[in-house]
Amino acid sequence: MIFNDNRKQAHMDICLEQDVERGNPGFDAYRLLPESLPEMTMSDALTETFFLGKRLRYPFMIASMSGGVGGEFKFNHRLARAAQKAGVALALGSLRPALEDAAYLQEYDVRHRAPDVPLLGNIAAWQLRELSVRNRLYELIDELQLDGIFVHVNVPQELIQPEGERNFDEVFHPLLAFIERCPVPVFLKAVGQGLNTAHLPRLIRAGLTGIDVAGAGGTDWVVVEALRNPTNQTLNIARDLSHLATSTADAIQDTRSQLKAIASDRGAVCVIGSGGIRTAHDMAIALGLGADLVAAALPILKAAYQSDDALDDLLAYYHNGLRHLMVACGARDLAQLRARVLAV
Repeated sequence: MIFNDNRKQAHMDICLEQDVERGNPGFDAYRLLPESLPEMTMSDALTETFFLGKRLRYPFMIASMSGGVGGEFKFNHRLARAAQKAGVALALGSLRPALEDAAYLQEYDVRHRAPDVPLLGNIAAWQLRELSVRNRLYELIDELQLDGIFVHVNVPQELIQPEGERNFDEVFHPLLAFIERCPVPVFLKAVGQGLNTAHLPRLIRAGLTGIDVAGAGGTDWVVVEALRNPTNQTLNIARDLSHLATSTADAIQDTRSQLKAIASDRGAVCVIGSGGIRTAHDMAIALGLGADLVAAALPILKAAYQSDDALDDLLAYYHNGLRHLMVACGARDLAQLRARVLAV
């Protein structure tokens, strides 16, 4: 085995070896409008953007995957190297192992491998209830030189996970306190079922920087957990919970609509589109529907497990594929690309 934490290792192995993608991200309900006379060259297709004050070659993030695992495989270090080479952002997996055991810190200490791109951490909302955890996170953010942090909310996954959280009470106010004091921007992240919360206006007023919608259509973590404990009852409940998921396309648009209704005076809130991003065309549709950035995990995991060259090739394809689509649609930048997305 290449991973050294039993639960995390099981997650990775299941994702690599079994079918864990569920639902439809909804991108097939839209198409790009081509332009037969684009009057531009490939060099005119500008994909660069800025995220957390740093330049991205194109609006992509390697999504959170590995938290405190890797062993000789050095998974996070390999992702960091690839992110730096491709000029994309990198989100590390849950920081919980590093909070519980300092020996895991080396798995997250990757800034030297990715000095120029945005680097973010990740923690579950339920763990923020403890003041000591929040205080240690502030320290870790500084030690690891993170540019931002995701707080993920994953109730269905926790409910299926044998050792998962069962108490989701008294989380909101600690989350507000964390957002208000955190030294770097905080993003709220779903994990494959879309992000839906009535608390969004207060979170934004508290200073929430962005939202990763993480809709259905990619890795279904409810299914992953069910496959770790595949009893008839667990599989049936997992199937029930999976029905709650919102497609990524709908989640992006719903989030944009909510943000417009909130009309916060604290500036634009970043929307990250993830969940079923597998091709450059998926990226283009997600960006066209209102995502500022897109993210993917499973295809990155599979490519990284294959080889560093395969990972570099995949990230290069995403960039070049997006540029080719922009030229074919006559879109010189990402704003113009948004005008080329039509409902089927």
